[in-house]
Amino acid sequence: MKKPAELFLYLLFLLAFSCKEKEEEFNIFFYDGAYPRNMDGTVIKTYTPEIIGGEIEAKFNGHKWNHAPYLVVQATDMEHYRSKDGERRISVSIGSMMDHGYPGACIFESYSFNIPPGVGVTQVNKSIGSSLEDARFTSINCDAMKDHYKLDKNKPNTINVISYDQNSRELRAEFDVSFVIKERNSNFGPIYPKHVRIQGRIKTIATKK
Repeated sequence: MKKPAELFLYLLFLLAFSCKEKEEEFNIFFYDGAYPRNMDGTVIKTYTPEIIGGEIEAKFNGHKWNHAPYLVVQATDMEHYRSKDGERRISVSIGSMMDHGYPGACIFESYSFNIPPGVGVTQVNKSIGSSLEDARFTSINCDAMKDHYKLDKNKPNTINVISYDQNSRELRAEFDVSFVIKERNSNFGPIYPKHVRIQGRIKTIATKK
């Protein structure tokens, strides 16, 4: 028969083990970790992504954005389009992709934003839709939209244009934008966290439109 002190330690061990199991229990609807997870809760495969379209240094929830074999950056100077305030915008997109480029590419995740073609900080206030000063993050199954996110307005969402050459259209920009899940599609994986923060910088050449 166990002594009272031994019994107490044994019960403490069982309680700690039980709590650990509960902490590690994976729930696809409430998951809010760093990396996306497979349907069974295991961490997805990661890569050392090849950078296409310029230079990208990006973090996803604090770790290197390394969920797919390629990170592709594209920028378009919307020369003939105007926002509601009459100014043109540069549209930027970063795709975490399973193959190397458009068209017909298999996209894993898409992050995009629109900014003025001049040096300075843009405070992002809206999800893409009604404005050309906004941002969007979406998880994608090649060509099928998966999870929809909206801007996390509790965070200081900023995009800083470091430089933009009007002649060469070379763009350098930094970004720190956070999102919170709006609509989850859990019929297939991977399972994305409720909150997504994307930070980093790019250097690319914008095309004209």
